[in-house]
Amino acid sequence: MEISQISDRRLSRSALFGHLSAREDDSWTERTVYITSESLQGKSATPVLSGPAIETVIRNVGISDTGLVLFRREEEVEVVEPPVPVP
Repeated sequence: MEISQISDRRLSRSALFGHLSAREDDSWTERTVYITSESLQGKSATPVLSGPAIETVIRNVGISDTGLVLFRREEEVEVVEPPVPVP
């Protein structure tokens, strides 16, 4: 599985919501998953997710104190690291 990072940006809340809304209009989102930092550290998140793409993303992104939100689309996976843990 090949993985490439397209961008690394910091967005304000409104810019992030705008970006996600625009992406939703562009491409169908197959699955959205929030992975807690505890799951990332224990590597317990991957069995509940589908496909090697998600596993590869987690391996390449690494540990996050706030977890990761993954948007799996037809041809890509978009990763958002929230500023605070998602409740």
